[in-house]
Amino acid sequence: VPLPLPQNIFRFDDRETFVYPGNVQIGTVALYQFLYTMPPDFAVGENVTAADFIKGQVVAKGPAPYGYVLAANASMVTQAIGLCTEVGGVGFGVNIQLSGEFCLNDWTAITGTALLATRTTYYLSSTPGMLTAVAPVAPAIVQKVGYSISPNVLVINPSFFSVAGGGGL
Repeated sequence: VPLPLPQNIFRFDDRETFVYPGNVQIGTVALYQFLYTMPPDFAVGENVTAADFIKGQVVAKGPAPYGYVLAANASMVTQAIGLCTEVGGVGFGVNIQLSGEFCLNDWTAITGTALLATRTTYYLSSTPGMLTAVAPVAPAIVQKVGYSISPNVLVINPSFFSVAGGGGL
């Protein structure tokens, strides 16, 4: 019986990885199979900040029930939980992607550059709602938000916070 056509094709360590239905995989490590094939999770809530959200901004759970604010690494209170999937006005409902592949054609408003550096970990920035490819240093709080698998795709997989220089990641 021939294998069905691949669902997804990914590049990792200069090898192509083919992911077949039923998680049969050729050419990569099981951990990456899980990260690349996991279905995205979403949450819905109100934008409780003083500004509109833009697509791709990093958000945190806000103080109000079901509300969200822009995430930043200055405080444990604003821990990143995901990325905003659409423009969201103040006081309006927004969709937040909590995990999985997130694609943008232009990342400038989120990272400061149009494209992601492939195979790079992205961290929560000190600028609210933004990501950085440079790990923060003390006394900032370090939180990995995702890993780029192409110039346009970030696999969202937020870690727990840790204090820079304090280990835990």
